[in-house]
Amino acid sequence: MLYLVDKPTGPSSNQTLSLLRRYFHTKKAGHSGTLDPLASGLLIVATNGSTKILPLMKERTKRYEFTLDLSLLSDSLDLGTPTYACDPPIDHIPPIEEILRALAKFRGVIQQVPPAYSAISIDGKRSYSEARKGNAVEMPSREATVYELELTEYAFPKISLKAHVSSGAYVRSLARDIGAELGGGGVVTRLGRVGIDDIRLEPEKMEYLELHPGELTGIEAITYDRIFPEIGRIDLTKREFDDISYGHAIAKRGEFTGERVFWYYENEPVVLFKQNGDSLAPVRFKIG
Repeated sequence: MLYLVDKPTGPSSNQTLSLLRRYFHTKKAGHSGTLDPLASGLLIVATNGSTKILPLMKERTKRYEFTLDLSLLSDSLDLGTPTYACDPPIDHIPPIEEILRALAKFRGVIQQVPPAYSAISIDGKRSYSEARKGNAVEMPSREATVYELELTEYAFPKISLKAHVSSGAYVRSLARDIGAELGGGGVVTRLGRVGIDDIRLEPEKMEYLELHPGELTGIEAITYDRIFPEIGRIDLTKREFDDISYGHAIAKRGEFTGERVFWYYENEPVVLFKQNGDSLAPVRFKIG
């Protein structure tokens, strides 16, 4: 099964996943992309055989809403480590026109240095592990794409923005760099993921449960075609289902036009096919 999950601020993505395993009474579950503990918002969670299709979501774009504080800095670029005032402090209150000019510089393909407090592996070690020990971590610059970056609210020293970014882009780095462009800090004080590609967080459709003490987690069961509208659907006959159960390819049907297609049996997704000449070869079996 696939679920949209509204993760609350506080628990990590893996802690949330552990709670969901208990709730769904399953040992097998995974998610499409980590959210920091201090971030809230959308995770796509798969259980049991559905975890096999998580790699297909690896490069999905992300949508965020966040607030940064121009007067502050921190080692983690958010409130996860102690904050301190900019030194020297920002010497003026940027007018909105200046902020809009600064934002324009960060749209499109950019280079950014990820936070040291991140899960990136450096010489075989997680960078956040080394940073927490007080060790200097040199983070290599990487390419990211910012498809959308818009001002939503401004009350100095806080700037609220919404952003649509490529997979692997770091909002904390984006906030730091925007703050530096304006001559100040850029600590993220609020971060929420509101969408993955065109899948949006819709709290009114979710059931909210207290999986973590004092925190509500939203859950909504969803269908494969909502997550993968670009991948078609065809229903298997009993004979075709038996054939693929034994690892045999089956004849391609005329209605199959894409590179991949989900095939269903008795209204349950059971296999992801990839075109191979005039036949279809299963690449993920029993995914439902």
